[in-house]
Amino acid sequence: MKKNDIVEIEITALSSECSGIGKKDGMVIFVPFSAIGDKLEVKILKVNKTYCYGKIERIITPSPDRVTPDCPIYTKCGGCSLRHISYEAQLRAKEQFVKDAFTRIGGLSPEFLPIIRNTNINGYRNKLQIPIGTDKDGNLIAGFYAFHSHRIVPCEKCLLQPDIFSKITADFLKISTGLNLTAYDESTHKGILRHLYLRKGYYSGEICLCIVVAKNVPEIKILSDRLLEKYAEIVSSVINVNNRDTNVILGDEEIVLTSKNYICDIMCKNAVNIAPKAFYQVNTPCAEQLYSSACDFAEPKGKTVLD
Repeated sequence: MKKNDIVEIEITALSSECSGIGKKDGMVIFVPFSAIGDKLEVKILKVNKTYCYGKIERIITPSPDRVTPDCPIYTKCGGCSLRHISYEAQLRAKEQFVKDAFTRIGGLSPEFLPIIRNTNINGYRNKLQIPIGTDKDGNLIAGFYAFHSHRIVPCEKCLLQPDIFSKITADFLKISTGLNLTAYDESTHKGILRHLYLRKGYYSGEICLCIVVAKNVPEIKILSDRLLEKYAEIVSSVINVNNRDTNVILGDEEIVLTSKNYICDIMCKNAVNIAPKAFYQVNTPCAEQLYSSACDFAEPKGKTVLD
């Protein structure tokens, strides 16, 4: 088998990276955006000794698990990997990933309990970190990096984010353009805006606005003020200065523009303060289910688990 060959295969499993797995002439072939049960015509892109990578040229017979992706930039954005299959199929895949990690990789044989479904499959993320860039016409854009690259794919509405994040992002770009703010360019190290970073309290609805810049300029406070004026939900506004040549989003310098640099929310009936650099699970209801399950298994019998 060699590069650019066209082969017919059936997908029989998914890798932990969510690529479909098929075999041809003893070679394992990994195919992104395929589904178990797909019969495909695949173009070989890269060949190694015992495995290779390919892409779908034609779906001969679609898997019963296949659905039409509900995101217009799915396969372009480097975020989701399984929106081409039903939620039930996603659950089965994720359950199998965990079982494989323990049995095939870890050599263990634990008892597995059924997977717990997510109550909200869209709009559940309480955090957005979106890079700012420039399109070919010089317009400011916000989006997500394409697979294995730092090329920004513009995204007006991510289905995993609350609707208000999309609205704030759109206004952020509009106001920034009016203020003649420029996006930071990783190759030339020129420009100001690097990331827009938002956090939202699941129960409180409070929002933290964090504007990540290569250097602070007076227009950034004007940008913040206008967003604060429009969105009552924004109770905390922070400028984060990151002037390093790095993939790390946040820098060390933080300029707080409001009375506090955090939002308040509830986790497992406990009040929490969440600052930009604080670790916090992005799916609040799932985190509560996770922590509650851990407590149940620990059987604390009335003892304090966390103080």
